[in-house]
Amino acid sequence: MPLAAPSSSSSFAVEALYVKTIIFSSKASAIGVVYSDLKGRTHEALIRDEGEVILRAGAIGSSQLLLLIGVGPLPLLSSHKVPVVSQNPDVGNFMVDNPRNSITIIVPFTLDLSIVQVVGITNYFNYIEPFSSITSFSFPQPFSFDPNETTPLELSVATIIEKSSGPLSSGSLGLVSSADVKVNPTV
Repeated sequence: MPLAAPSSSSSFAVEALYVKTIIFSSKASAIGVVYSDLKGRTHEALIRDEGEVILRAGAIGSSQLLLLIGVGPLPLLSSHKVPVVSQNPDVGNFMVDNPRNSITIIVPFTLDLSIVQVVGITNYFNYIEPFSSITSFSFPQPFSFDPNETTPLELSVATIIEKSSGPLSSGSLGLVSSADVKVNPTV
């Protein structure tokens, strides 16, 4: 089932359970994607003239998908017998972590809203960053004549984050499967 943007000037997004592959033109330009929806059905989404495919699957997912479709370092693609669409030695390389720990607390009183800001640095040069927000929750009424009626609840939420000042490790991404995007790669 091909899908396309309503017009060349508007944005169009596809929400997919996972993208199976990217469709390329004869000029090695991305012109669409093949994806599976939540019911397991396969679809094609194609762009129109002057449109673009934007891959947004995170650092690991984007690199893995690019490698599986043949965009990446030639030695890695060749070792997995993946046909080369475009040789790019940087795909899957220069991976670094960004570790952090956080705790979120629902407090029984109203907090002033705050943005994330550094309030302290530990002996190990980790940053301490707090922020607060008000989050709305809606729950169905337990006793109501209208089953769609909900009761909004405003909760103050405080979060404290400890974030490392830099990566603790770095490396590259490797394919475990040369065909299945659902098989996690190694990092």
